[in-house]
Amino acid sequence: MSLLWRPAMAIDNGIIDHDHQLLISITSDFCETRPNVNNLVELQRIVARLHHYINLHFAREEHLQAASNFPLRREHHASHRDLAHHLDHVARSIEELERACPAAMYAGAENDLALVDAALTQRFADVHHELSALLRHWVLEHILKSDLAMRPHVEAMRPYAAKMSSLWAVKPVLLVPNLDKPEAAKHAIASAKGWMNAAFRDESQPPPEAPAALPTRDDAFLAKLHQKAREIGMTVTFDSHCENVQSKDLRDVLAAWRKSRAIGPGSQHFSFTPTPERNFVECTALLQRTEMASGAHRYRAISTGAKYARIFGDIAGHNLEVIEAPAIFARWKLLIDAVLEFGAPLRVVGLARAFGRDDLAVESILAPFQDRGATVEDVLGATSYDLSFEG
Repeated sequence: MSLLWRPAMAIDNGIIDHDHQLLISITSDFCETRPNVNNLVELQRIVARLHHYINLHFAREEHLQAASNFPLRREHHASHRDLAHHLDHVARSIEELERACPAAMYAGAENDLALVDAALTQRFADVHHELSALLRHWVLEHILKSDLAMRPHVEAMRPYAAKMSSLWAVKPVLLVPNLDKPEAAKHAIASAKGWMNAAFRDESQPPPEAPAALPTRDDAFLAKLHQKAREIGMTVTFDSHCENVQSKDLRDVLAAWRKSRAIGPGSQHFSFTPTPERNFVECTALLQRTEMASGAHRYRAISTGAKYARIFGDIAGHNLEVIEAPAIFARWKLLIDAVLEFGAPLRVVGLARAFGRDDLAVESILAPFQDRGATVEDVLGATSYDLSFEG
């Protein structure tokens, strides 16, 4: 499957098209993967990018439809929920594969196919095929058919769309590359420099999406990044996803974060997303031994369910920002209960995508946010998709 943006896909020549171009870009990256277990980590990253995309794009597209009285919005919202549920199913399948994969695969032995039996190889091929089918349906059916129905209504949407930032223009995020793999780190630096050159060109086209990993040890790059960020009002945020890494990698990110703060303003956030769960205790203990435990800075956690309750307890008393709310209500309720129990200040982004404005389930979880000073618009409104990128 190979997909390219074509003029026939255009809907508004604006915010919606830019979002759809980002989806095409993610799909193109998926097309570069091969259906074998060696690509498990890359597939995890692609699914994470898709989850992030739908949390932002679906919510704002639905807001534009409601604001313009788009007549097919209920059917469209149902289609969004179906896509989200299908993606959740793929994500769960990948989690099961991760648990089944030999631990040696994450210790630098990715190319040793002898570690992987035939059944596991077939399971990965099945998951890869399922995601391929989902993306094909997403682009060929949803965008090229369902979304095109919005064309007659784009003028009514424009006043609201004008207040939205392109998903291509989100503030740059620094992710730690796998420092134990020189080739991966080398590739991260090369892609980051290419991204910088394209992102800040004075052109009408949106810059390419920021790469998954930027070189946190490159002093010259950090200085250039901060200079460019100040020029255009961007904020640099450090984000450690801690995917199958140990505390030494997190220590490297913390060192780069402190170095970056000395170079320039705008690096007050530190995103902490330990996966899998076995890294929670080790990484959280490290954070508590550093200045991050002082309460002067804000933690962010991308949260997918009740398994994050433990880390919420460990950072009680600090500010916590939850982004990419889980679409499964039962998980979300457990998440809320855990956060409230530990007393961490809380803000959420992406809730509209998870439940929709008309779902009664929303009413049962609004109260905790309102009690803590959040407005309904903060939680469900048009501004919600930008909150996770604020400086």
